[in-house]
Order: sequence, then structure tokens, then C-alpha cells
Amino acid sequence: MRLLRPVIILAGLIALWQAAVWLLALPHYILPAPARVAAAWWDRADSILGHAAVTGAEILLGLALGGALGCVSALVLASYRPARRWLMPVLVVSQAIPVFALAPILVLWL
Repeated sequence: MRLLRPVIILAGLIALWQAAVWLLALPHYILPAPARVAAAWWDRADSILGHAAVTGAEILLGLALGGALGCVSALVLASYRPARRWLMPVLVVSQAIPVFALAPILVLWL
């Protein structure tokens, strides 16, 4: 039953999606049917998987660089008192700002 529940929920969501396509009669470019989406995915699977591999590599590289930068920053802040006095207020402010507000700013800066 534990494995069956997610399958039933997924099937129900797909059925709801298909029902919305039929009942709302929206154009396919607004709300395509599940079968149409699956066919498009199947036709472009090699391209999608290639892009997914690049995205996965970027995620792993970002995780590794972020972890390394975090460890180095922690060592610097723990070892050097002047660095702690200068950087701790900036770090406290950065933790007070929500990520959803900080992310667009970082994208624009970088």
C-alpha cells in the first residue's frame, strides 16, 4: 500500500489534467494534453537528457564550490579576529534577508 499510494495520486493528477484539457477546451499551446507532453518528451528525450546531465554537473560543481568556499570562510572567520569583526555584520544581514529576495540581486551582480 505504501508504494501504491504515490502511483494512485500520480494517476489521479494526470486524469485531472486530462479532464481539465477536455472541459476547458483551451488551445494546446496553453494547456497541452498529458499524451501530447509525453510524446514531445519522447521525441526530444536525447536533447532533454543531455541538458539534464549538464544541469546535474552544474549542480554538483556548485555544491562542491559552495562547500569549499564555506569551509574556507569558516576557517578564516574562526582564525582571524579582524575578519570576524568586518564580515560578521554582513553575514548577519545576509541571513536576515530571505533567499527569494537575495537571489535576484546576486544574479544581477554576478
